[in-house]
Amino acid sequence: MILEVTRRCNMCCEHCLRGDAQNLDMAEETVDKLLEQVGSIATVTFSGGEPSLNVPLIRYFFKKARECGVMPYSFYVVTNGKANQLDLAAVLLEVYPEMEEPEACGISLSVDQYHEELDTSPLVKGLVFYDPQKEHQDFDERWVLRRGRAYESGIGTAGVTKEFQVEGDGGDGVMVEELYVSADGSIYPDCNLSYDDMESDYEQVPIENALPFLTGLLKEELAEAV
Repeated sequence: MILEVTRRCNMCCEHCLRGDAQNLDMAEETVDKLLEQVGSIATVTFSGGEPSLNVPLIRYFFKKARECGVMPYSFYVVTNGKANQLDLAAVLLEVYPEMEEPEACGISLSVDQYHEELDTSPLVKGLVFYDPQKEHQDFDERWVLRRGRAYESGIGTAGVTKEFQVEGDGGDGVMVEELYVSADGSIYPDCNLSYDDMESDYEQVPIENALPFLTGLLKEELAEAV
């Protein structure tokens, strides 16, 4: 599960696949409607925009997941390290002991030639679950997706549009390989989409219709397999 907690950003990177930032945060109501339909979560990734600009929503997600009995097994977040690092670290440290798979938890810093150089080393680098996988002093352009601002800049490579991967869960539910929940409360099968892609390439499915929609896809697949 990937939650786009905000479309705000405090940077304007040449390679950004989203496009221009928007003044939009995910609402608590979106989290409520999402978790009402969820039976379990393998891992949750907090995305953006810059996720550290909406730490209250991250905190609310864990509070609501705890109340609903669907705490994820692990979490992951990537930050540019420019804002609210203490608040972000505090939230993650609070829930870290509750994770069933703490070894799978991670927080990473975006460090590459497209990002502004940080004045100081962010606090998050000292966390036990810090993961350096996003640190690239010379990021290979082949790994940049030509979407959003990267498309406008003419850098990177074309990305493939994904479809929902759905399976039965042995009961009346449905398992989803990847579920991207956007800040505007819609669901998508792909976390690597520009805002324009979301509007033009996919059916707009509001979060309250997520389970009926995904169950319908599963029924269609099963019918085609017969």
